[in-house]
Amino acid sequence: MAFLTARWQKRFGPVFASLMVAPLFGLGHFPLLFISGGITDSGRLAAAEVPEYVFYLLILFSVPVRFIVTWLFNSTGGSLPVVALLHASFDTTASAAILTGFYPGVDGRLLYFGLAIVAIGVLVITRGRLGYRETALASAPVGIPVPAPVPLR
Repeated sequence: MAFLTARWQKRFGPVFASLMVAPLFGLGHFPLLFISGGITDSGRLAAAEVPEYVFYLLILFSVPVRFIVTWLFNSTGGSLPVVALLHASFDTTASAAILTGFYPGVDGRLLYFGLAIVAIGVLVITRGRLGYRETALASAPVGIPVPAPVPLR
């Protein structure tokens, strides 16, 4: 996803690039809908719950996380190990075992709203730039040195 984000934010800006990458990011996490304890506390989803959790996964989870990840990616100069650590921390804290273990009475969907609040804060504080800095383009092409002719005797 970093490859797409890096390329698309040059063309569309960091916010629109994050919005375009978010559904792809959510689709990468789509198997969590079918794993017991992957996205819910209670195990497998009932058929009536699938559209609700698809919305959570593709929109309410993916968009704020992509804003936060894009901001961290840009702020660290494109450091993938730091972004991977953030992603791992999301996976750890969002897992049903950790969240319900520490807070048994809390609905896990509140985490999505917490992420949305943090993402809105990042958008406001960075004024929508998400730490992105455009690289300065050279105004004139750099000339290639040509070797001097060697006289023949």
